[in-house]
Amino acid sequence: MVTFFVTLAAVLLVVYALAVFVATYVSLHPPRVPLWISPAFLGFPEEKVNLESDGVELTGWWSDCGDGDLVVVCCHGYLMNRCELLPMMVTLADLKASWLFFDFRAHGKSQGRTCTMGKAEAFDVAAAAKFVRERRPGAQIILYGSSMGGAAAAIALGEDPDLADALILDGAYSSMDEAGRGWWNFLGGKWLALVLAPTVWLGRLMVGFNPSSVVVADYLTKAQHRPVLFLAGDDDPIVSQGSLDRNVKASGELTWVEMFQGAGHGEARFREPVRYRDSIRRFVLENVLKEAGP
Repeated sequence: MVTFFVTLAAVLLVVYALAVFVATYVSLHPPRVPLWISPAFLGFPEEKVNLESDGVELTGWWSDCGDGDLVVVCCHGYLMNRCELLPMMVTLADLKASWLFFDFRAHGKSQGRTCTMGKAEAFDVAAAAKFVRERRPGAQIILYGSSMGGAAAAIALGEDPDLADALILDGAYSSMDEAGRGWWNFLGGKWLALVLAPTVWLGRLMVGFNPSSVVVADYLTKAQHRPVLFLAGDDDPIVSQGSLDRNVKASGELTWVEMFQGAGHGEARFREPVRYRDSIRRFVLENVLKEAGP
């Protein structure tokens, strides 16, 4: 009988270890979601473009909407692709804003196999912003990021504050390890986050860096002279109130915060779409185009 229970325990331990390994591997090598909409479908200009980011080829759409002074670089979230933020084009259509949508490495149609939740993706954001600087020199550039895209955008701007003129961060987390823990909480609640807690440690070995060492607030501090809009939900299982507060405090005086009651991770745009769009529009008019002058 003792032998039976020892054997059973050993089998369960092996199964658990295998489950942790598979969960970690799939998280860092996510399945690719098909593209489902495009600028042309919404009646906007569309040009297919390729970007080169630290040896990785990225794919995207450049939508040149006229001679306006504003360009928005859209940085999608984890497991998503360039289509995620595309419907927001209508928000700034009358301002003749142009847009760049691209797929992060290991997402959409871009090259790359490993996702790092924002660290390496910051190179992708930098490549996108530099592409825009070449296409539209002198334009005001906004980095608009969702979740992982927001974290990557903040890191990129902190590394090079001249990349862009403003940030819009929707559900941007505070650190890479927080993202790892929060992801399981988002999928299955606290019990799943507890069961799969070892994935954070195993993930360190797979990506080759310590996620806790990548703190978004540290990069926001380096870009304090840039205006930042935070779009957040008070029921977000990935970004806690404390994390949001740290990011906001690090961003300096040119910071706006729009909190959406009852909204979870990335849900603000669906829960209160009109207020969400109006918040972005007001931020752009009062903090970006106003700063640009006549």
